[in-house]
Amino acid sequence: MSLRPVKQIIQPKPTIEGAGVKLQRAFGFGKTTEFDPFLLLDDFRNDNPDDYRAGFPWHPHRGIETITYVLAGSVEHGDSLGNQGKMGAGDVQWMTAGSGILHQEMPKGDQHGRMHGFQLWANLPSSLKMTDPRYQDIPSSAIPDVTDDDGTRVRVICGEFWGKKGPVEGVAADPSYLDVFVPPGKQKRLKVETTRNAFAYVFSGSGTFRDASDPRAVLTEQAADANAPARYDARNHSLVLFDLGDELAVQAGPEGIRFLLVSGKPIEEPVAWYGPIVMNTQEQLRQAMSELQTGAFIKLITFFGGYGFNKSHSAAYALIGYQSAYLKAHYLPEFMAALLSSELVAEPRATMLEPRPHPVTHSWEKKEPAERVGISAHPINTAQFAVAKIACYPFFAFLVLPGFLARVETSRSAVPL
Repeated sequence: MSLRPVKQIIQPKPTIEGAGVKLQRAFGFGKTTEFDPFLLLDDFRNDNPDDYRAGFPWHPHRGIETITYVLAGSVEHGDSLGNQGKMGAGDVQWMTAGSGILHQEMPKGDQHGRMHGFQLWANLPSSLKMTDPRYQDIPSSAIPDVTDDDGTRVRVICGEFWGKKGPVEGVAADPSYLDVFVPPGKQKRLKVETTRNAFAYVFSGSGTFRDASDPRAVLTEQAADANAPARYDARNHSLVLFDLGDELAVQAGPEGIRFLLVSGKPIEEPVAWYGPIVMNTQEQLRQAMSELQTGAFIKLITFFGGYGFNKSHSAAYALIGYQSAYLKAHYLPEFMAALLSSELVAEPRATMLEPRPHPVTHSWEKKEPAERVGISAHPINTAQFAVAKIACYPFFAFLVLPGFLARVETSRSAVPL
């Protein structure tokens, strides 16, 4: 067995995203090699509803998968596939954006106003960038929870661990996603496949991942007095990036330690990334922006119980045309200006993390300014979305239904899991 050394400990940066949500960004919008196949990890933890209630209104994604894990409060979501739902504490949602999807995520605190969750972005390989989008909604009750003899507890969200298999399947990065708690003062070794990149994100308690074999040592990279008290360098909001090896060691501090342990097989492909769209080349990014402008971004939409339609169908075109018109008017000006300029680069620009004022329209709320980061995400109000959908019914009845009846079986491939 070879122990994975700690390559780096990173403290997250305060960031404002969506329509004004204050969160902590552990990594993202920077170099992708060390975290490949993962792109970004956000910790949206807040006790003040004013800091998160504006949410993440309607916005596009392409070329990635997003994994949302809720620990407190809830998140309501909807998308251009017709999916609507609500995630509560302990629930997970794994969204494959693939060829393109529009969706919104609106957080709501618990009875005490607390909201806590994570969103992880995983890259898709070039062969799957334009795959059909889908959702996997996983209730908390479906996630295995296993406890070892020493009290160590692990929730297996994705992958296999200690004989349990997580409910999330069919993910391109073949990741392992675990929620781990090690009791106070306990030492633990956890296996991680050698070929995977791996990181831990601590969100409760403290501990160290450097070497759990001797708790008396000062656990830093420098040599020190072996009789000195332990120094727990991984605390709440610490991201620990590991080097290669087939297991990692953790020593829990006096409060215990709870962390996400995430690993995945690197894709090792070029990354061209701007905002919510991640492709392999600059030309593919420009094509995505052009399609947003012309209304061709969404390739697939579902109606009536999840039957799939290509956007060439009139009903789908009517709804997506409405969405595209709204996005073109409110969302694209600054996005297109940046993407179609000569400044476009393969790695996202650091200036994307500089907050700037921008007016946004909150679903169910009056207009108000919000300091935010990155690109603007203007919502299509839920009521407007419903009206547009109803308006599509005549198109469906007279222009789509005949062909649909003959193609039911072949169009089932778009049904979300």
